[in-house]
Amino acid sequence: MSAVVPDTSAWITLIREGIAEDFIRKGIRAGSVRLVSVVAEELYVGAAGSEDKEDLDRIRGAFASAGLTLTPTFDDWCSAGTMMARYGRLYGRIDPREHLNDVLIILSAAQIDGTLLTRNVKDLRRWNRMLPAGRRVRVQNPDGE
Repeated sequence: MSAVVPDTSAWITLIREGIAEDFIRKGIRAGSVRLVSVVAEELYVGAAGSEDKEDLDRIRGAFASAGLTLTPTFDDWCSAGTMMARYGRLYGRIDPREHLNDVLIILSAAQIDGTLLTRNVKDLRRWNRMLPAGRRVRVQNPDGE
């Protein structure tokens, strides 16, 4: 099975359902879960206060120490621009700022042929179809749907 790459919406679901800690421990122990830098940034933006920030610091530290982080490469950034331009030609112009993080997250998951967990299945499956040839990920709802 490929590594699981939760996007921000999936992390929020795991946190709200109170299962994030167990998910993180098991995922780090097995090496089966990755934290994308773009997702970490989005979680920090949404942190409600210093306690949330400290929790995120611990999560980030655990994944970084275990070598289980993903960060968009230079080529991923270039692919992101190409993907959004192609999407615009096929389906109409879009505001890249509204889609950049999603595109970078799916490109990061594609680095390891990961399974992307998201509540935003429809949009991420659309971006999955825009990935460069030979690069695809499995896009799945955290509930397995």
